[in-house]
Amino acid sequence: MRFYTLRPHHRRRHRKKFKLAEFAEFGFALRGADPSHWADQPDDRLLAFVDYQGWCFDGERQPLDGFVSRFGGGSLTEVDRELMRSWLAEQGADRIDVGPLQDHWEWVSN
Repeated sequence: MRFYTLRPHHRRRHRKKFKLAEFAEFGFALRGADPSHWADQPDDRLLAFVDYQGWCFDGERQPLDGFVSRFGGGSLTEVDRELMRSWLAEQGADRIDVGPLQDHWEWVSN
């Protein structure tokens, strides 16, 4: 649960500090299992792709359970989710679920 929720007395600077309302940062969860052929690769394809996009991944790798967000703050979009989903499909990762967009700070506090 979030430590701070939007209240009527929150001014703009409060909303920005607590990442509420228009300052909320959105990302999506990744859950599942890596394809077996990824274990044969010397590098981590998923983390390389996430890094190339300017995103960051927070969570466990084996089994895959984590959250993808924009590096340095900001929100990801539905286009970013679809990019991740299509890239995973190209890589043969059919057992990885790309979750819906949700507030990054709500996910961290759970």
